[in-house]
Amino acid sequence: MESKGKRNLFPYFYLLPVFIWVFFRFIYPGLEAVALTAYDVRLAGSVVYDFIGFNNWLAAFSDPNFWICFTNTVIFVIADLTLAFGLALVFAVALNTDFKGSGILKAALIIPWAIPNVSNALMWQWIFNGQYGIANAILFKLKMISDYINWLVVPQYALMIVILVQVWKDIPFLTLEY
Repeated sequence: MESKGKRNLFPYFYLLPVFIWVFFRFIYPGLEAVALTAYDVRLAGSVVYDFIGFNNWLAAFSDPNFWICFTNTVIFVIADLTLAFGLALVFAVALNTDFKGSGILKAALIIPWAIPNVSNALMWQWIFNGQYGIANAILFKLKMISDYINWLVVPQYALMIVILVQVWKDIPFLTLEY
């Protein structure tokens, strides 16, 4: 019989393959990527690594475009997670109740997941095209806009559209998770 002070470590042996896989799949490449930021790498001809320390980090943090990209990333992540999880919860609750047309809702919910990414991107590019997109046509007919908007050129609109497309693509998977 085992004493109270000692623990049996044998069950952890079964977890060893998973720990090895996680290390080589995620941890090692992540550490390698961070280490690479300390080098200036030239790929022309033979690959040359020049150690420059934190100069890449200092250059990134002093660049105003870095902070614009960082802000857009934070906005994207928060908006995507909030909208996708919220809407997926609503759809999951709706799909768990019987009502007329629930079959149509279930079938429609799978559409974003079933469309290949390239087709998905082309479809949304057509919808929000500044010259002949259907979004402009509908908004113009409803007199909500007086001129067509070039949605994918204006940064604020483009970010909003990217969030919309990602939420649309995430909802089926997240609905099934609930």
